Amino acid sequence: MTDHPRLERETYLKEREALVSAEGEQCQHYDKAILVLSGGALGLSLTFLKDVVPTYEPGTLRWLVLGWISLIVSLLATLSSLQTSQLALRKQRDILDSEFYGNVHAEQRNCFGAATNALNIASLVLFILGVALIALFVLLNLTPMETNRGTWT
Repeated sequence: MTDHPRLERETYLKEREALVSAEGEQCQHYDKAILVLSGGALGLSLTFLKDVVPTYEPGTLRWLVLGWISLIVSLLATLSSLQTSQLALRKQRDILDSEFYGNVHAEQRNCFGAATNALNIASLVLFILGVALIALFVLLNLTPMETNRGTWT
């Protein structure tokens, strides 16, 4: 026996449904945020390169290119996760149907859900890496301009 009273089944189902709905909304916001931020960071870095750092220190361009690649792959991972998420939902519906109809021999593993989670983690890590690499490029190129010229022309 536990000291905590058990939830009524109806209360449990309502709370669970609310949590699942909130998780779905949160996932939509996450995907939109990564897409907007990655795309915005790419655009901002292009503008920055053209207007603020038209010349750059030798050997620093690789950090910018790696940052762009990271942001592009982050965008692709997010877009891929949208597709695998749809597949995961379909697979989970099939699993639920098979359990409801008593088909215990059906495949119960949802590899698309795991793929979606991995892609979401990858998109976040790649976004952070891309921003960090672009920031490194900027720092490496602003410091010499500031010390050598004294102005930001």
